[in-house]
Amino acid sequence: MANYTTGVSGSGRIKPSTLFLFGMIIFFNLNRVTAQPQSYVLTSVNDFSNGATLQGCVVDSAAAAVILEGDSTQNIALGKPAQFIRPDEVLEASQITDGSAADLNHHAYYTSRNWTDTYAQVDLESQRNLFKAVIRYRADVSAIFAPTDYELSVSLDGANWTVVASGEMVAYINGDLTIRFDPIQAQHIRFLGLAQPSANPKTLGLGELEVYSLGPVPVGRFISGIQDLGNPGNFGRFTWQLNLPGGTSASIQFRSDSTIINETLTTNGVWDSGEAFSDFGANGIDNDTNGDGIKQTNEAWDTGEQDGLYTIGEPFVDNGFPLSRTWFPPGGLTAKDTSGGDLMADGTVSLDTTNNIILWADTTGIGANGLPPIILRYTAWSGWSAPSGTDNQFLPIPEPRRYFQFALTMRTTNTATPQLDELSISYDPRLIASQAVASLDLSAAPVLKDTTVNYTLEFTFGANDYGVDTILVFTPSAVHSLDLSSDGTDINNQVTTRIESDRFYVIFNNTFTSTGNLNIQFNVVFSEPSNTLPAVLMSSASVDNPQRVDESSSGWQITVNEIPQASLNLVTIRPNPITPNNDGVCDVAYIAFYVAKLSAPRPVKIQIYDLTGRTIATVLDGNYSATYFGGATGPTWDGTDDSGKRVMPGVYLCQVRVQTDSGDNVFTRPIVVAY
Repeated sequence: MANYTTGVSGSGRIKPSTLFLFGMIIFFNLNRVTAQPQSYVLTSVNDFSNGATLQGCVVDSAAAAVILEGDSTQNIALGKPAQFIRPDEVLEASQITDGSAADLNHHAYYTSRNWTDTYAQVDLESQRNLFKAVIRYRADVSAIFAPTDYELSVSLDGANWTVVASGEMVAYINGDLTIRFDPIQAQHIRFLGLAQPSANPKTLGLGELEVYSLGPVPVGRFISGIQDLGNPGNFGRFTWQLNLPGGTSASIQFRSDSTIINETLTTNGVWDSGEAFSDFGANGIDNDTNGDGIKQTNEAWDTGEQDGLYTIGEPFVDNGFPLSRTWFPPGGLTAKDTSGGDLMADGTVSLDTTNNIILWADTTGIGANGLPPIILRYTAWSGWSAPSGTDNQFLPIPEPRRYFQFALTMRTTNTATPQLDELSISYDPRLIASQAVASLDLSAAPVLKDTTVNYTLEFTFGANDYGVDTILVFTPSAVHSLDLSSDGTDINNQVTTRIESDRFYVIFNNTFTSTGNLNIQFNVVFSEPSNTLPAVLMSSASVDNPQRVDESSSGWQITVNEIPQASLNLVTIRPNPITPNNDGVCDVAYIAFYVAKLSAPRPVKIQIYDLTGRTIATVLDGNYSATYFGGATGPTWDGTDDSGKRVMPGVYLCQVRVQTDSGDNVFTRPIVVAY
């Protein structure tokens, strides 16, 4: 399994009073002992190989590293899908790619006197630079029934084929036939045996079809097995030891276990009549055929000793689970009979790597008869994060979570290969909040109109949690009229708020640790067809590792349902005034506005003037389609003129101009520069 190492991010008390994170300075009000994050490290052959899916990648045992598959001495057809294809049927032929020429595959009988449409075919599952094939035969196959000639073809897509070699099968009786040809990019290869006219049907006694390539595959993907932190953790940053020779590249993605679904199998610790156990609640069938609450011999749950008792190692039979799989609980189960006792130890886990499902039983709590209810819990996965080509980035996946996976995509344009030697994930086993789930009171809003939103955060805090010092919510535009309450109690006097053009912050005077609902009401303008409002939590005890808020099942996405009436809408300039002295506060003005009702790209220009009408600076000048200008990447003015010289303090004019078919739409507003 992966190695765990402990690292210390600092000791004593927090020295800085601010944190620059997510592109913004966060202010904290407390000095507290810093966190001591841990690292989850994958570095050995077993770490990388355990449960992994390899698609054009291999784990090099000598280097203990993940590399692209392939070298000129490696049979790249080994283990790949193979078929014998005849005019009337397609037959599976895994014997010809299993590495053993001793297997005789006689599937390709053909009763005509030629073999032009009967062949063996292998899918190499990725494009390779092929240059050689080796045909290995069974020595006990008589040449009388063998084809006399061959034809070898390759294809990129399995539909369009190119003949790369043909000739006599002179080596047939001696055992092997080596076929060399000019290097060619291909993913599929097929071998045809051609017979001279004969009254006898011909048999292709093919033991093995080997294929060789020059250099590695151009693209490979490595998907790790399920990685287990042991308990839910707050993911931090990942780092890697990745060697990238010239002409190669690599990117990585992550995902974590997502929505948890609970199915109560029984409320009193005993399988009773009418309780669903074999279908996870799909239809309520319990296979207790005589209705006495005891599973009888040959009833579906008692598949092991068939003694009427559920015991260690006997599977739950899954008749209705979404993936139609039988779940075999892991070893170490507690024997269960109708007199009581646990079904399995709390927290026992089964990892289904084939279907990426995590299952476990929860026997906590006390039900009827003094026995715990038995709850089967299972979870799917979040979506894969966007690919990242650089490390030292935060894992952009739901948290806190116990399980995660990573997918590494490697590419090369030559004979070199990327090489992943080590991957390290920092995480904090101590959480900011045990659970934080966000939900909205609306899913649609009018476009470009001030809209009231109720943003609810459902919190659960454990005794060991850090608690929340700052909440950061990302928004499609600057908000106003912030109002906060906790379980209906006004808490506006307990917080400080900070509003940016595309986000706002709630900074608590004292660390927030109240389990329950925190409601944030605000007004905001929506312009894009689809808008999301994600959030993160921050703690002064864990300044380098914020915690992402979970999205509720109803989601935090809002769509717009109207069309704006004007071409230039809702121009804002924030902050105003600006103080461009490079102290990190109010150094630049963010200019935000909406351009709508344009059938084609049109000129859009932002200019700064002094009070005499002289142009000081051109902030934006280009042709644009209807869109929103704003947010962290929107147009800004930093108080300098076109030559880069800082302007004198005073009042200036900011003008936004959009050229349309019916004329110019112009907006002008004063902007103040102060030092």
